[in-house]
Amino acid sequence: MRIRTQSARSGFTLIEIMIVVAIIGMLMAIAVPNIAKAGKTARRNACMANIKNIESVIEQYKLEQRTAPASLGVLVSAGYFKTEPTCPEGGTYTISPEDGEVTCSIPAHSSSAITTTDGAGQ
Repeated sequence: MRIRTQSARSGFTLIEIMIVVAIIGMLMAIAVPNIAKAGKTARRNACMANIKNIESVIEQYKLEQRTAPASLGVLVSAGYFKTEPTCPEGGTYTISPEDGEVTCSIPAHSSSAITTTDGAGQ
């Protein structure tokens, strides 16, 4: 009867495992910042969509009531919104009494900042 000896070991060496871990680490270093940036861009775009929606509702309110709303609370109580819209990043919206322009309390979400950032940043 022959005793079988294992001449070729199966499995991975420490060097092979270290190389794989290093490659995974490099891929994570590349991917994580892009994922975080995508989330911030999505929240900013959602805020801008909210602002456009609020401005549309303000125009509708002006046509029906023949006056501009003083605040978002007026639009909620009049039934134009179920709840007061909020910025995805926690900002608040205000309506300018002069021209009815809607602004977010987060400076990066203003329409002028978005236009210059999108045009030059991409």
